[in-house]
Amino acid sequence: TRILSGVRAGSITATSTDAINGAQLYSISNAVAGYFGGGASYRDGAWNAPTFTVKVFDKNGNGAEKDYSTVAEAFTGVSSSFTNLDKKIENMVINGTGDALVKQNTAGLITIGGEVSGAKISIANVNNAARILSGVRAGSITATSTDAINGAQFYAMNNTVASYFSGDAGYKDGNWNAPTFTVKVFDKNGDETEARYENVADALSSVSSSFANLNKKIGNGTGDDFVRQNNAGLITIGGSKGGDRIDIANNMRGPRVLSGIRGGAFTKTSTDAVNGSQLYFMSQTFANYFGDGAGFDGEGRWSAPTFTVTSFDKDGNEIEEKYMDVASAFAGVNNVIKGLHKQITGEEDGLQKNNDPNDIISEGFPFMMRMARSISDEDTSPVTTSDVSLDVPSEDGDRPHGIEPRDIEGDALKLNGSSYNANGKKITSVADGSVSKGSREAVNGGQLFEVEKNANEAIARVEKKADGAVSYDVDEKTGKKTNTITLKGGDESQPVTIDNVADGSLAKGSKQAVNGGQLMQKMDEVLTNAKEYTNIAVENGVNTAKAYTDMKFEALSYDIQNVRKEARQAAAIGLAVSNLRYFDDPGSLSVSFGGGLWRGQSAFAIGAGYTSENGKIRSNLSATSAGGQWGVGGGITLKLK
Repeated sequence: TRILSGVRAGSITATSTDAINGAQLYSISNAVAGYFGGGASYRDGAWNAPTFTVKVFDKNGNGAEKDYSTVAEAFTGVSSSFTNLDKKIENMVINGTGDALVKQNTAGLITIGGEVSGAKISIANVNNAARILSGVRAGSITATSTDAINGAQFYAMNNTVASYFSGDAGYKDGNWNAPTFTVKVFDKNGDETEARYENVADALSSVSSSFANLNKKIGNGTGDDFVRQNNAGLITIGGSKGGDRIDIANNMRGPRVLSGIRGGAFTKTSTDAVNGSQLYFMSQTFANYFGDGAGFDGEGRWSAPTFTVTSFDKDGNEIEEKYMDVASAFAGVNNVIKGLHKQITGEEDGLQKNNDPNDIISEGFPFMMRMARSISDEDTSPVTTSDVSLDVPSEDGDRPHGIEPRDIEGDALKLNGSSYNANGKKITSVADGSVSKGSREAVNGGQLFEVEKNANEAIARVEKKADGAVSYDVDEKTGKKTNTITLKGGDESQPVTIDNVADGSLAKGSKQAVNGGQLMQKMDEVLTNAKEYTNIAVENGVNTAKAYTDMKFEALSYDIQNVRKEARQAAAIGLAVSNLRYFDDPGSLSVSFGGGLWRGQSAFAIGAGYTSENGKIRSNLSATSAGGQWGVGGGITLKLK
């Protein structure tokens, strides 16, 4: 063989018969090799075949890289991968098999991402723009609900909220009509005007300013709405207004002294205010009943009474007991009376009178009689006078008790001794003894009756007053008053109702009692605030849930549609490229067009093929387009034998 050199570059056309030189073929081969890639090239006149590395997927969706030496084999692998991916996507989306993100069970329940982790689903489109998610059934609106809320529910809820604002507020044709609040406001001069506001905050701010202006006007005493005086001179405060309370506290919430009050009437139905002098007079009257220094001093301070009661010990000695309250004082008096009663009735040693009215045996109890005489310690014989005979034997009959000689003091006779026993007899005709401090005179039954009568009357008065008074609980260990009160009514086993309680101060640090009306008012305020908070929280929650759900479903729908679309486009590309055909005639250059359609997606392909003059080399170049995207492919076939 010989090398034919000096060949000029021939024409490469469909009808050309010119010879092609090596430079032309080298240029074409390098161009074709550039289209192939994969290491294809001409070097030193030798052809380096390309190696096509393609990531293919089996029917289970497992990916792996595989090398092909020809374009056809590579496209066959790509086509198989697209087929496997398309089937898997269909199974995931339609049948919900495998590890699909979207599944439907036999009961018809569709789940999205139920078997994978993550906390977010997006249905945004390719430009990350939001999509409308329609066909959403009304979800449950509860504290624990995770259901999506549809537009109808949101519309109904917002219209409900709008009804709380005004009749004009609400959704119309999908657009929100803001409420308009018409408020009657007052300026600093008390003049009223109507103002319109677009939001609650501005309206309430205006109302607050009006209240401040009205408060200043009331504080300055302008106008005659609250304080009036009629033609008869009667001044009324709030007579034309509602309410059951007047507060005269200052701007620091401190109390004020209300002076110039005339003494009001003390009757069962009186609503007159009483002044300090009336209260002082009443307190002094009660203090006079108590005595012993009780009363108010010049500065209005109360001085508690101290009750001093004279009692006797077991030896007859006088002692003084002091008590701070009436009940304790009468208890002390009662003990003294009991002691005297025991001595008089013979429960203790006293005076005995014999059957003979003129024969008296003395055992040491002092008594009064109309005579007295001197008796020596050794004298045991009867003592006889013109009126009375006295026997003074000892208890064993052999030794007399000593009786000191005494002088007659008026009509009293004083005897002494260690003890005397009257043996159940009475002492009669006892004159009224002196009931005073230091007195040792005997008292008679008439005096004790008066004492008992006065004591019973005083006790009855005290019990009557104490029955309606508040009594503090007493510590059982110390006997002192505590800071607790236990109320007891007619039936001590039943609770007590406190009625007609005035409104107490509802402020920090207040220790005043509150009534049922105040509690009801505060409960209404709490429920109103809770309702407003719940409405706002529900509205915010619904908005957040809707936005979140829209975002998730848009992202999910976008991903699924993109995968499905690209898979179908790939299948259409395979159909289009596989339909490109070229002529095999030596020296022929042909152009081919092809198209493919797969499940709604189409692809277009164009290619050019060239066969060498000797028919041993055929090269081709193709380009494809689907969905606005372009792809380029090329191939060369060498005939070795």
